[in-house]
Amino acid sequence: MKEEKTYEKSWKNLGFFDESIDKNEITSDLPVRYSARAVLITEDNNFILSHSISHDAHCVPGGGIEEDETIEEATIRECKEETGYDVEFVTKLGYFKVHNEKFFGTDYLSVSFSYLVRAIGTQQELNLMDHEKSLGLSAECYSYEDSIKVLEEDIARTGNHYSVRSLYLMKEAKKYLDNLK
Repeated sequence: MKEEKTYEKSWKNLGFFDESIDKNEITSDLPVRYSARAVLITEDNNFILSHSISHDAHCVPGGGIEEDETIEEATIRECKEETGYDVEFVTKLGYFKVHNEKFFGTDYLSVSFSYLVRAIGTQQELNLMDHEKSLGLSAECYSYEDSIKVLEEDIARTGNHYSVRSLYLMKEAKKYLDNLK
């Protein structure tokens, strides 16, 4: 009997990475897809979530790391494309390793490196890729409490694993910010 997987369990295995980790150090028998994710906080201490109309769900900004990019470069690029903001790094939140089944037509290991970043400057126009446009992707601004509520509602309604991961990252970012006070 195959063990039933729950995303909630998967996202609780947040690993931490240090200055020396390289995306090529993680090995797997499965194909590996590397991505960069960011909890983005604005100057007025609100949070930006990406909203996909076609998935009817929200998540923190992020996406795949291109072959010639560092994790940090991908984080900056993804935030700029999906939110219109330039960002500065606040802290590393960690990384997730999750086995995804048949998401891109094949089983693969998803490795997502995650940061807390702060928006700098004013928001510019989004620079979405064609597949992101087809998802109806937009950037939405919420207070911390409202972002948690939106993500919890998405999870209850759709079970979307991006929302589950994002909820966990939001809570980790909040712990970090609370410790600064």
